[in-house]
Amino acid sequence: ECSSICVDLVQFRRFIEIFLSLGFLPVLVDLLNKKRRSSILCNALEVLTNLVVGTDEQRQTVLETGLLKRVRPFLKSKREEVQEKAFCFIYMLVVHGDPDQIQTIIDMGIFELIREEIREKKFLISSPSYSAAIEAMLKIYVNGTEEQMEYVLSLDIYDELCGILSSLENLELSRTVIDALN
Repeated sequence: ECSSICVDLVQFRRFIEIFLSLGFLPVLVDLLNKKRRSSILCNALEVLTNLVVGTDEQRQTVLETGLLKRVRPFLKSKREEVQEKAFCFIYMLVVHGDPDQIQTIIDMGIFELIREEIREKKFLISSPSYSAAIEAMLKIYVNGTEEQMEYVLSLDIYDELCGILSSLENLELSRTVIDALN
């Protein structure tokens, strides 16, 4: 389940600043190599996910490492836990990102990739990866521009959303779909 660390946000952002200033970010990004063990990838993706909760400037510093290019292949990973962490990273970036950062996600074709994964039913509706993927697309209404929201709607995932609403497998995700459609 995608969630940020529950601590005082001001203190957490100070921690992020220290982490970035000590030069750990490039080392962490270098860990994102397909040949790594799942546990290393998951831990690295989890830390990176927490870093995008920071300020716009901190988030931009993280993105300037070319991180999205490294995370993108993991969205199609056959390793469920790695795929879930990659979708959680995108989800948190959409929720906390500014419109320019969200546009970067759009420009990299990540929403199309998510749509393909959903349409090809590469994971079960009840899987955490599916939830994170759908939520990443739907949460664009939090910080996205009207044009960005229209873009996501143009990806035509209505059938998939209806499938979620008609399923009793994932009630929390159904609530997210209903919220987004309002």
